[in-house]
Amino acid sequence: MSQVFVDFFAKTHLMTRLLVSVACPAIIARDSWYASPATGPIDKYDPEQPPSMVIIHHSRLPPCSTTESCIVRMLELQRLHQRDRHWFDIGFNFAIGGDGSVYEGRGWNQKPAAVKNYNNKSINIAFLGDFSSSVPSAEMLKTARDLIDCGVRTGKISRDYKLVGYSEQDVSSGVSGPSSSTSSPTSDSSDSSSSPSSFPSSLFSHLQSWPHWSPMNLTDQAEPPTELKLALLVE
Repeated sequence: MSQVFVDFFAKTHLMTRLLVSVACPAIIARDSWYASPATGPIDKYDPEQPPSMVIIHHSRLPPCSTTESCIVRMLELQRLHQRDRHWFDIGFNFAIGGDGSVYEGRGWNQKPAAVKNYNNKSINIAFLGDFSSSVPSAEMLKTARDLIDCGVRTGKISRDYKLVGYSEQDVSSGVSGPSSSTSSPTSDSSDSSSSPSSFPSSLFSHLQSWPHWSPMNLTDQAEPPTELKLALLVE
């Protein structure tokens, strides 16, 4: 093997690593935000079938702008999900803080618990804050897009994924509500671009311009999530 080829291979490998690192934002691991352990077993994705959906949420908690305050919000969110909703862990895969950082929830390998009927095939990403009347910062939006691109590049998200929005209607009482009025190609509504009544219209308008956006209708939670049913059986 010639030295020229070796040098070319080394440079190509380095550039590949650099490209991946650029596409993948730094993720603040669970132990770095002092996450509590899961209270029960959490299902994992089939590595041969990466999630085909990315579901965007907003936490409807007060916003955070520093790492310290975002850690507080993550701990609050985990307590709400475990205590009030009886989920085994925080329901989202990742959260985006106002500091522009990605916070690990369940991560790339474990299924979420936030949207009944879609947990098996979705990655759930939440913006920390209440964006009912505002939008996440440009930095937060870019971080979310970079995280999605990272998932696609590394095979954690299907290349032909669909991007949808789902609203946390009442996080304080543990009630999660779907984007029930979202029009879909099969719905009766003729306006497929209308904003869901429960999903912030300003955030909705931003997501519409993102790649892979889909105005599909997420059906309501007809039953409690599996984790909730298991927790109730244990109690």
